Amino acid sequence: MTWELELGWAVTRLKGRSLLTVILQLPWNTFIYIIWKERNLRIFQRKFSHEDSLINSIKDIVSIRLRVKPISRASKINSRLCIE
Repeated sequence: MTWELELGWAVTRLKGRSLLTVILQLPWNTFIYIIWKERNLRIFQRKFSHEDSLINSIKDIVSIRLRVKPISRASKINSRLCIE
């Protein structure tokens, strides 16, 4: 998909406060943040990160954020999402 279609999808679909929405928002928001940081690194410091490093940064940030997120397991949907 084009960037415009991806952005349109995210804006229309990633609304609300459900656990599923949070789980979908975190990687999207983290991706945008990491790309913005990489852009600034390249423009202002003339350095760049390796693709694997960027992907690992996204995974680490999402993992940490999900670990500290209080999750109500009263909802059947939330319970199913939390099965390890």
